[in-house]
Amino acid sequence: MILNYDTGSFVSLQVSDWSDSSIFATLAANPGLPDQEAQLVVVRKDGTQSNPMAVQFFQHRMFHVTGFDTAADRPVLAF
Repeated sequence: MILNYDTGSFVSLQVSDWSDSSIFATLAANPGLPDQEAQLVVVRKDGTQSNPMAVQFFQHRMFHVTGFDTAADRPVLAF
């Protein structure tokens, strides 16, 4: 995947399965990447590349507890 915010920045996807019509892949954790437009390029083992396909990249965010606000009696959450 080519990220547009940093020209020439590539991130590799881990392909778990594929068929003639679809590819299933995941991206390793990359904290701090902003949501952005990107381009997806499929590269075969022989080096042949597909034409770039426009995609929208959304960073998966998870809440985690960073503390406890005793005055409000609730956890403090962060992304």
